[in-house]
Amino acid sequence: METHYKGHTIRVSLVRIPQTDRWTVRSYVSWKFVNNSGEETIVHADLQFGTVEEAMRAGVEFAIKWIDQGKQDFLTER
Repeated sequence: METHYKGHTIRVSLVRIPQTDRWTVRSYVSWKFVNNSGEETIVHADLQFGTVEEAMRAGVEFAIKWIDQGKQDFLTER
C-alpha cells in the first residue's frame, strides 16, 4: 500500500508471523528536499495485529504520527 501525506510518500509492508498467525508492519517513509535529494526511513513498532486491515491502518497511522512529531529518531531504524 502506498499513500501520500504532507509531501511524504508512505509505503506499508506487512509480514505474517507463522507462529501466532498474526501480522506485523513496517512503514517506509520517503521525501525529497529542496535540492531534489531524498531520504527514506523505516518507521516501525513491535506490535502484532489480528488482520491485514488492522496492520495496514496501523502502519499508515504510525508513519503519519512520526511525520507530525517532527521525525523523531526513537521510532526509526536506518
